[in-house]
Parts: sequence; structure tokens; C-alpha cells
Amino acid sequence: RDLIRDWSSDVCSSDLKADGERDTELFAKYKCYCDSNTNSKTKAIDQATKSIALLGGEIAELQASNGQMSTDNAQLEFSRGENERARETADELRSKANEDFKEEKADMEAAIEQMNQAIDTLSAIGADQTAAASLVSKGQFLGKDAKKAALLKVQSSVQNTVKAAALFLPQKQQKALSAFIQAPFTGTYTSQSGEIVGILKNMRDTFKSNLASAIASEKSSLESYEVFTKVKTDEHAKQKASFEDKEKIMAANDDALSTKKTTKGETETSKADDEEFLAKLIALCAKKTKEYEDRKMIRANEEAA
Repeated sequence: RDLIRDWSSDVCSSDLKADGERDTELFAKYKCYCDSNTNSKTKAIDQATKSIALLGGEIAELQASNGQMSTDNAQLEFSRGENERARETADELRSKANEDFKEEKADMEAAIEQMNQAIDTLSAIGADQTAAASLVSKGQFLGKDAKKAALLKVQSSVQNTVKAAALFLPQKQQKALSAFIQAPFTGTYTSQSGEIVGILKNMRDTFKSNLASAIASEKSSLESYEVFTKVKTDEHAKQKASFEDKEKIMAANDDALSTKKTTKGETETSKADDEEFLAKLIALCAKKTKEYEDRKMIRANEEAA
């Protein structure tokens, strides 16, 4: 009986030891699995946390950049509209000014021409007494009726020409010409023509001066318009280029935002999965470790018994 008891005790002790070694070996492998996965998942979670924060910052930066550029483009769009309206207004004013200039130029040229004709006509009949005496002398050889007809013909020509020129004169000079036209065609009439010629020449010089000023003003106005138009056109081109550049950048930012938001969402999902896995792993490893420790204690007690 003593031999059987000793043999049985040796066998049980050997089995317990072998079971303990196998259990320790298996637990060591499981412990390695726990530690390895805990470390890898912890690192993955840390890396995901950093990536999410980085992506969040980049997304916020891109959104802020797009917001600013969107505001800038809205202002550029408004400025471009103002620029276009300013150029349209300048075009309209230039066109109107040019039309007014052409009309004024035509009127002054017509006035100068009428005055030239009036001066030439008065000069032709004799602005001095010598020409008048010559005309009267010629009339005496023609006879009284012929002389009268000739004078009436000349008077009619003078009156029509001077009347046309009078339309362009100030009221005071118009009255003088009106009195001259209505006066009988006599020697006095002829002597008065010298005074009228003087008035017409003065007014013609005034019109020529005004015409020269109008031409110079038109030239200056055109040059100013061309400078203004060039400045505004260049400004508009720069605004357009800036607007289009910002549109391209915003489009690229939108693509980047879409990619980063997708990446951030996927990283957040992956992080949540890793956190869930790690939480379960830690709980399971803790449970398995406790079970292993309990088995070790039982085996130790059995070996002691």
C-alpha cells in the first residue's frame, strides 16, 4: 500500500507540473498577443488622434481661406461691376460730348463761312468811298432806271448775306446789322458797311478763337477719356485675373477639403474601432490573467497537498 501511495503521488505531481507548464506556455503566448495588440492599437489610436487633430486644423484653415477668398471675390465682382458701369458712363459722356462738339464745330464753321461771305460781299461793293464812287459813276452811264435796278440787286445780295451772318452775332450787334440792312442803299449805306465789316471781322475772329478752343478742348477731353479708359480697362483685367485665380484656388481647396474630410471621417471611424477593440482586449486579457492566476494558485495548493 505504501508503494502504491508513493507511486500515485508521484504521478499526480508529475501531471500537475506538466499541466502547469502547458498552461504557463499558453498563457505566455496569450499574454504576448495581449501586449502586442495593446501596444499596436494604443499607437494606432495615438497616431489617429494626432492625424484627426491635424486634419481638423487643415480643414479649418482651408475653410477660412475659402471664406476669405469668397468674400474677396464678392468684392471683386462688385468692383468689376462698378468698373464696367464707370466705363459705360464714360463712353456715353464721351459720345455725347463728341456729338455736341461736332454740332458746335459745324455751327461755328457755318458762322465763320457766313461772315466770310458777308465780308466779301461788302468788300465787293466797296467798303470805302472810292469803290462806292466807282459804282455810282458806272450807274450814271446806265441811266436812272438801270442804276436803280443795279443798286437794288446789290442791296438784295448784301442784305441776304448780312442777314445770314447776323444770326450768329450777339443781340447788340444784331441790332446794328438790322439797322444797316433796313437803311436805303446810298453813299451813307456804303460808308456804314465799313463799320459792319469791322463788326463781322471781330465776330469772325471770336468764332475762330472759340473754334480753336473747342477743338483743343475736344482733343484734351478725348485724351483724358482714353487715359481713363485704359486705366479702367487695365484695372478690370487685373480684377478679372484675380477673381479667376481665386476661383481656381477655391476649387482646388474644395477638392482638398473633400479629401481631408473623407480621410478624417475614415480615421475617426478607424480610431473608434481600435478603441472599442482595445477596451475589449484589455478587459479580456485582464480576465484571462485572473483566471490564470487562479489556476496557478489551485495548482500550487494541490501540489502542496
